[in-house]
Amino acid sequence: MRFRKAGRKSLLVNAHRISWRIPNSICGPEPSFLACKQVVERFVSGRMRIAPLIIALCGAGLLPAAEVRWTVRGTVSSISGGAFAGTGVVTGNAVEVVMVYDSQTRVEGRSFLPINGVFAGRAWFTGAANLGITVKIGNHTWSGGIPNIPSGINMMESVCWDLGGNPDWFNVTLDAARGGSFPSFPHTGNEPSRSLKLEFRDDTSPADLFNIHVLPDSLTQVCAMTSATGAVQAGSSILAFTMIPSSVNVTLPRVPVALNKTATGIELLWETKNGKTYRIEGTSDLRCWSDEGIHSGTGTLKQQNFTPFATYPKRFYRIVEL
Repeated sequence: MRFRKAGRKSLLVNAHRISWRIPNSICGPEPSFLACKQVVERFVSGRMRIAPLIIALCGAGLLPAAEVRWTVRGTVSSISGGAFAGTGVVTGNAVEVVMVYDSQTRVEGRSFLPINGVFAGRAWFTGAANLGITVKIGNHTWSGGIPNIPSGINMMESVCWDLGGNPDWFNVTLDAARGGSFPSFPHTGNEPSRSLKLEFRDDTSPADLFNIHVLPDSLTQVCAMTSATGAVQAGSSILAFTMIPSSVNVTLPRVPVALNKTATGIELLWETKNGKTYRIEGTSDLRCWSDEGIHSGTGTLKQQNFTPFATYPKRFYRIVEL
């Protein structure tokens, strides 16, 4: 479990690279600096023991939406029931999964509990999610989607802990009973109960896979993922599969960028558009990416310089559109 600055309504906490999104229910839809400061003082004076806090950009504001895309590979682990017998799928078959959703899907149902100085948080995500899942096995493809997840419907949920033995996990269940549609769903019969399920976990302690109350995006620390599973279900028939954590890739729309060497490091150049927001992301292993800065588009060429080589033997950068 980690905390990360989300949009512009946030607190940065100097502990384990932590930042925390303040819930609207506490600060209000447009919290003032003073209101946020008072919230922090209440939590610090309570049971939570946190390192010194830095107040940062505690105002409202929504970023334009972009598509978050997950891709992952795996294998069929088990098949039960008779609905998938006619597909010819057997255990051990290769599986390819793609999941997409909107980067500004609304955060709902937030809970935040300090337990003896330990954090526990839960959230689900609703609104104009444009959620879509595709599972491909051999010549067969199962696909489903829902453009809008109604308030109170828990299809996408994250649970984040910092308590020994408790994992971080992100669970997505797209099912017909709650409004999902399935344009391609090969199976025997006409079973109306259909679903596609995915779960991604970090079972280490403390877990570091997801950010509390933040929709997973390209900064998801996939290098911390310990397991991932999924299933296609028609009635009581289940086609289950395991996914390879090292194959998980989470991206936002990439922006073309020019990289030039300078006397002290490197220079990034990219074209921006008015009204768009861009994030520079950096990594040393092409697996876990970090936030290297947020920039607003002005319709002109942007330039950003870095001097990474005193710290890293090698460093990679990309720019995504939020």
